[in-house]
Amino acid sequence: MDLLGLKKLNNGKFGFVIIELKNKTNKDIEDVFKQTQRYIDVLRRHYDDFRKTYKKVLNQKIKLGLLRPIKCNITTREEGAVEAVVILDNYNIKSKLLGRAMAGWKQIKDKNNIKLFLKTNIINDKFLMDYNKAGKFLQKLKKV
Repeated sequence: MDLLGLKKLNNGKFGFVIIELKNKTNKDIEDVFKQTQRYIDVLRRHYDDFRKTYKKVLNQKIKLGLLRPIKCNITTREEGAVEAVVILDNYNIKSKLLGRAMAGWKQIKDKNNIKLFLKTNIINDKFLMDYNKAGKFLQKLKKV
C-alpha cells in the first residue's frame, strides 16, 4: 500500500483510506484493483493493530510539534470504515490495460469501497469516480 491515511466521516470519527498510486510507465495497472482489495482485506483482518499503531504515530507527531493537537477518534473494528483510492497518473484512458483493470475491478467484492482518480495535469473532482461512474465514463470514451 503506497499510503494510508484517515478521512473524517459524517459522524465526526475517522476511517482509514488506502491510497494506491500507479504512473503511466507501470504495467501493473491491470491488477491494481485486485491489489487494492488485498490491502483492504489486510487492513480489516488486522484492524485493531492498524488503529493502535496509527493512534501512537499521531500522538508522537503531536508531541514532536509536527501536528496540532486534535481529537482523532478512529472508528472501531465494528464500525470499520475502510475506503481506498486508486490514483492513475497520466494513463491513456483509452488503453487496453485500463480496460482490463476495469474488468478486474468488476470482479472484486468491495468494488464500491474503491474510488478511481485519473490524475492529469489538472486536479478536480471530475476524475474521482466510483466503480459505476468510471465504467460509464470509459464506455463513453470508447464510442468517441
